[in-house]
Amino acid sequence: MEKLIFFGDSNVYGFGLGGKWDEDWSNGPHPLGWANVLCTIRNATGRNLSKPGSSNLEIMWTMLNTKIEPDEKIIVQWTYWNRDCILDNEVIQIRPEIIQLDKKKYSEDYYRVHTNIDMKRRNWLIINHALLWLTQQTNYFLMLGNTRGDIDEHPGRNTLEIIKKNYENDREIVELTDKLIKYFYSDCFCDYAQDGIHFGPESNIAWANILNKIIPK
Repeated sequence: MEKLIFFGDSNVYGFGLGGKWDEDWSNGPHPLGWANVLCTIRNATGRNLSKPGSSNLEIMWTMLNTKIEPDEKIIVQWTYWNRDCILDNEVIQIRPEIIQLDKKKYSEDYYRVHTNIDMKRRNWLIINHALLWLTQQTNYFLMLGNTRGDIDEHPGRNTLEIIKKNYENDREIVELTDKLIKYFYSDCFCDYAQDGIHFGPESNIAWANILNKIIPK
């Protein structure tokens, strides 16, 4: 049986699709998320190690610290470049759209010294480091793009027009990254999830069908 392993953020997890999966992440990825749908379509087993709110640094860290089986196909979907994290014993997420009181000092200190251009270049380094690691494996792998937003905007609440604008702007700044990532989740947007922010069930099905055609059997 085919084996797939997934790394990413809330869009890979299926956050916002409702039920216990939104309330407690320990319940695991949502069954209506595209990763689970893709496994169903392909009659494959899947390990979904995505986590809502993940930065690209956290995604890479998780991937590099996971024992991946030789026959697992690796699917990595990168997230917004304006997220970061502190790699402590427990990863502390830093997201510009939400600052929790007990973590406020981390967010304030971090974004005082990092600009949009700096964050994009750091993400270029992260993604390309991950690419070098992936190319050293014998596994098939596929790197996917998400959508991106500016630090002063909440990327999940952008209209599709703003998402596309930011994506096109990023193409000029993160040129090599965009050459390495050919497929973007935003291309299949057709409905919202229950939270009104994330992609809905129809979008997840559409994305799963697209990937099913891309990933070799």
